[in-house]
Amino acid sequence: MIHVTLKASVTVLAVVSVAGCGTEHAGSRPPKAAASSPRIEATIMSPQDEAAIPNPGTGTADPRLTAALLTRFEGAVESPYQRGAAIRLPLRNTKSMFIAMRQVSSYYRAQAPECEKWTGGLWYTLIRDFSHAPGAQLAVTRLDPPMRTRPDQKPPSVLVFSESIITAPAPVLNRLADGRVPAACGRLTAPASSPGDSTAVIKPIEVAPLAGASRGFVIADGQGVVSHWVEIVQFGSYLLEVRIPNQSSPPRGDRVAALQRIARAAYDRAAASLR
Repeated sequence: MIHVTLKASVTVLAVVSVAGCGTEHAGSRPPKAAASSPRIEATIMSPQDEAAIPNPGTGTADPRLTAALLTRFEGAVESPYQRGAAIRLPLRNTKSMFIAMRQVSSYYRAQAPECEKWTGGLWYTLIRDFSHAPGAQLAVTRLDPPMRTRPDQKPPSVLVFSESIITAPAPVLNRLADGRVPAACGRLTAPASSPGDSTAVIKPIEVAPLAGASRGFVIADGQGVVSHWVEIVQFGSYLLEVRIPNQSSPPRGDRVAALQRIARAAYDRAAASLR
């Protein structure tokens, strides 16, 4: 099930029923439907409704994981109604929107399930494939422009991004951190109803070394337009992922450079909290 969240004074959730579970947040393009004749349901949720959604984890997660998440960066802040949170696996409710509303993912998809690690995010693959791994936990947050206090107030131009931190046994982390793009993920597709190119590819990008290992990639369409920037950092028994979606009215500047600044700040905070 794919949850699409459009940020506004209220949140509009378009729930796309497909096999599996993923998340997608609209950027500068409208949300895209999934393949195979999906069923779409739209729900309007107030910020208070969002805040009332319970943590779907089992037991109590390590509080250091929550403390390790960024709460603000270059003007972007966490929502007072959707603060960063840590979740201990397995989930009690696999259809909960608690995690989906705190993450951003690409609307491009591939038929092979292993491609979801690239398009949906590491958190999705962790929940789908390794939710019963001993000690598996994750922390998630999404930073947006500050909420407007007046209807006529123009929101500041800041980058929207999400961050996730995963801890799990070493074999699980190594599989999640594997940067080799499977052949089945060589061509991503988007629904025909969406504007722009219907296909995209995953392209590795160079990022400055961080901790034990770091890598980056973008998702770009046939015209070279990038819709997603991602950096992953592995340190100790943790994986950190930062995802920036394409969005309307973004701040000026090089997006890859911005991605690396966010990843550096996220890593510095996480390393200090989790040492």
